[in-house]
Amino acid sequence: MKERVLGRTGLKVKPLGFGGIPITGVPEDEAIKVIRRCYDLGVDFYDTSRDYGVSEERIGKALKDVRNSVILTTRTQPFSLTKEAALADLETSLKNLRTDHVSIYQLHLVTPEGWERIKAPEGALEAMYVALDSGKADHIGITSHNILFLEKIVKENIFETVMIQYNYLSRQPAEEFLRLCREKNIGTIIMKPFGGGTLSNARLALKFVLSNENRTRRVLSISGNSVKSYEKEDSWSSR
Repeated sequence: MKERVLGRTGLKVKPLGFGGIPITGVPEDEAIKVIRRCYDLGVDFYDTSRDYGVSEERIGKALKDVRNSVILTTRTQPFSLTKEAALADLETSLKNLRTDHVSIYQLHLVTPEGWERIKAPEGALEAMYVALDSGKADHIGITSHNILFLEKIVKENIFETVMIQYNYLSRQPAEEFLRLCREKNIGTIIMKPFGGGTLSNARLALKFVLSNENRTRRVLSISGNSVKSYEKEDSWSSR
C-alpha cells in the first residue's frame, strides 16, 4: 500500500488503518492474532478509544515490540468533557497502550451541546493543548456523527484531523465535507467504510471510498473483524 500524508499532521500512513472496537468481543489471544496479522500485512495506523473497554490494552500488548513502527491514536470517553476528565483518560490510555505518547489524541463523539462544555474554561479542549505541550500527544483531532456541526468546527482551524462515517450508504453530506477538509488540509479518518457490516462486498465498498477525489489526505479505519476482507483486497488496494 502506498503511503499518504494525513493532512497537516504530516504523518505518513497507509490508506487502510485498524479500528479497535470489534477486538473487544473475542478472546484476547484471538484479538492479538488479528492485530498482528494486520501488522504483518502492512497496516501501520491503529485507532482505538478509552471508551472501547479492553481494546487499548489488547492493542498495546500486541504491538509492544513494534511500537516505533506504528502510529497509535486514541480518544477520550464521550462524557469526558472537562479538562480533568480528558487528561485522566489520556493517562489511562497511555498505560494501556504501553507508550509514553500517542500520535493523535481525539475528542470522541462530540455533539454541539457537548462542544459548549468542552470549549468552556477548564473544558476538555484545554486538556488537548496540555497533551500537546507535554508531548503526550503529537496532534489533536475530533470525531462526531454530526457532519454539519463538524463543518463549523473545521472552519475554526483547531484540530488537525476529523473522523466521520463515510460509505456508499452515507454519502451526503460527507462528500461536501471531505472537500472542505481537503481545502483546509485537515486529515480525515473514515469509520464504518463497510457500513457497520451492512456492506458485504469489501471490494466495492473500498473502491467507493478510495476513489473519492478528496481521498489523498485520508485513512480508512477497518474493523478487526474485517481483516479477512482486507487480506483479499490488499493487492488491489495497493495499486
